[in-house]
This record gives sequence, structure tokens and C-alpha cells, in this order.
Amino acid sequence: MREKFIVIIFSFLAFALVAMLSSSCTKDKCEEVYSYTVLEPVYLTYGEFRSGAVAEGPRPLENIGKVAYKNRYLFANEINQGIHVIDNRDPNSPVPIAFLAVPGSMDLGIKGNTLYADSFTDLVTFNVGDPYNCDYLSRVEDVFPKRDYSFIPDYKLEAPLDQTLGVILEFIESERVAVLPCDSTPHQADIDWEPWVVDDWLEELGTISADDEWQPAFLSGSSKKFSIVDDYLFAVDEGYLTSYRIFNPMNISKIDSTFVDWGLSSIQPYHRNNVNYLFAGSGSNTFFYEVRSTADLHNIGKTRSFTGCDNVIADDNRAYVTSRNFGSDACSSVDPQLQIFQIDTLHLPQPVSSTFMTNPVGLGIDGNQLFVCDEDDGLHIFDVSNPIINQMSENRLPNVTGSDVRLFEIDGSKLVLVIGRDGLYQYDYTSTANIELLSIIHTQPD
Repeated sequence: MREKFIVIIFSFLAFALVAMLSSSCTKDKCEEVYSYTVLEPVYLTYGEFRSGAVAEGPRPLENIGKVAYKNRYLFANEINQGIHVIDNRDPNSPVPIAFLAVPGSMDLGIKGNTLYADSFTDLVTFNVGDPYNCDYLSRVEDVFPKRDYSFIPDYKLEAPLDQTLGVILEFIESERVAVLPCDSTPHQADIDWEPWVVDDWLEELGTISADDEWQPAFLSGSSKKFSIVDDYLFAVDEGYLTSYRIFNPMNISKIDSTFVDWGLSSIQPYHRNNVNYLFAGSGSNTFFYEVRSTADLHNIGKTRSFTGCDNVIADDNRAYVTSRNFGSDACSSVDPQLQIFQIDTLHLPQPVSSTFMTNPVGLGIDGNQLFVCDEDDGLHIFDVSNPIINQMSENRLPNVTGSDVRLFEIDGSKLVLVIGRDGLYQYDYTSTANIELLSIIHTQPD
């Protein structure tokens, strides 16, 4: 009996010792708290976005992309939301008069009285013959490919993206917290996340507001998703240029698709000697097409790209190109600069001169006056009567931060509209020696 009692005592003591040691280990356990962010998609069903193209009353401008001009009216894209209609008959006092709600819109074009705009994967049209009474006309589904979000790392998403649920209107950044042992590996989003990489791309897609960090990388120049030539519309569809007959906006019909190159990202129309051309840029190459009757595309050659990574405009003799470093994409090795090419032979452009700039984007030309937006370095105005850049005279508006320009004329006055960081700036440049600010429509961020 005494031996049994001793065994029980020793068993109790052993159990107590193990419990005490276990408790001590628990108390001494090292833990750390890690915080990280994830991206949560906001879906819009296909039914919702396809029923959303309507004309409404005016809205405040918030995040302006491209701007078209017609008969003294401005049509300004509100990225991913729609198009502002602005009465600009008095450029000293422009007045927003309407808003065309077009979910997913990032590009627009006007032919006659018809405005064309993308709406995620679709093409929509409005009659803008009377800008005070714009009417929705038609929609063609699946003209443009679905947006590609493969650049977003899986660890930034709590669940795989499912575009069968609809289109993605935006991404919301949400903070998460993880409690992990001190010697463990932190959440991958905490150690590998490089926000500037994805944010640049999200900015390009127009899915995150540009209020905090303005990134106009693809708002200008060669970023067109479609171009209108005569009675035809040419759309970038992955590696293809797809043509549509738009003579009757109520009966838009697909004609043909021409394979250009995988990675095709932009098209630019060009007209010379009564012949229409398209520059199609794929990042590393530019393909030149002559547009013949019935939208037939004739390939006349290619050269190393000055549209896939660059913004470009051209007159009868020269192409003017701005290149910038996009950081995270295929154009990361491009030096920020302005270049001039002689294009007597389209598919063999000959470099004439170049100059380094800070971060040039959109540009426009009027005769010998070349306007170049250089982001925070201001708006440059070059005299290109002599194309050797180091001999060109230059005027600069240092306090104008713009992504693109539009040039037009009203009552004999030459005007330049600058799409800026915080609004639309309108200048009279009739005398480039005395450029006058006429008006500003300020954006009002959320």
C-alpha cells in the first residue's frame, strides 16, 4: 500500500512539473504582429455595366483622361466612369453641361455627330449633334478584350479573380493583420510587395484613383484602343486589328481581323498625300499599314517601335516621339527623351535629333510649333522649323503639369488645352512670345 502511495505521489509531481514547464514555454513564446494589404475586386455584373450608358446632368471633374474637341465643345473622358460634355464657346469661361455615363470608358473618338467610346469590352455610341441633348444610340458587345490583371501577384488577392462574375470596376486596398512566431517567415505580401510596381499598372487601367500619385503614363499619345478612319473603326483586340463598318451607328458591323503581333497595344492614325495609314505598336515594333477601300489593310513594313512604348505625332515629313521609362513593364529600359525622325519612307524612319527630358508624355504640333508635356518640368514649346533639337528655340511654361495637349482654333485665336494634374488648362498661344492663360476647370478628387 505504501509503495502504491509513493507511485501516486511521484506521478502527481511529474505531471505538475510537466505542466509547469509547458506553462513556462507558453509564456515565453515569441510572437510578432505583421500588417499587410490585399486587393479586393469590386465587380460590376455584365448586366449592370451594359445598362449603364446614359446621358445625365453634369458632374464634377475628378480624374481626366483623353479629351476630344468638336464645334467648340469639349468631350473629356472621366477614367472608368464616362465622358464630360463641356461648352467651350467662350474659352474664358467653359461650362460643363452634361455627363455621359459609360462604365469602364478610357478612350473616345468622334465622327460627324456620333461619339464612340469603349465600355470595358464593349463599344457604345452617342449622338452629340446637340451637346445639350446627347442621346445614347447603340452598343456592340465584345469589341475589346477583357482587361488583363495577371500582373497582380496571387498573394495580393485573398481569392482568385473570377471575371465570370462581371467586369472589375476597381480594386480596394484592405489591411490585414497576421500574428506569427518570431522565427517564422512573414506573410509574403509583407516582405515581397512592391507597391510602386502594381500601382503603376493599376493607374494605367484606371482602377485606382490618381489623387495621391498622378501617373498619366497611358493617358495620351499612342494609347489609343481604337481609331476611326473614314467610315471604319479599327480596334486593338489582343494581337489583332479588328475593323468595323460604322457608316450607320445603329448598325455597326464587324468586317475583318488582321493579325499584327502579340503584345499589340496601340494604334495611331496618320494621313499623308490623300492616303490613310495606321501605326500599330506592339512594344518592341511599329507596324505600318495603308488603309485601302473597304477597310483593307496593306502591310507596308515595320520598324523598331515608336508607338508601343512611345507617344508619337507626325506631319508630312517628320515623326515627333516622346519616350519615357514606365518602370515595371517592357518599356523599362527606355530613356526619357524627345526624338525627331524623318519619315519620307514610312517603314524606314531616319533619326534626325533627340534631347533628354524629365518624363515626357503627350504632345501636339501646329505648323512649326511643337508642344510637349514633360510632367513636373512643365509644358515645352519648340520651334521645329529647324529639326536639330539643340538649335531649336524653346519656350516653356514651367508651372504647367500636364499629360497631354489638344490644339484648336476659335475665331482666329489659337488655343492649347492642357490635360493637367488638377484640371483642364486653356491657353491662347496666338503669340507664343506672350502665351495667355484663359481658364481652368479644376478637378475635384473624391
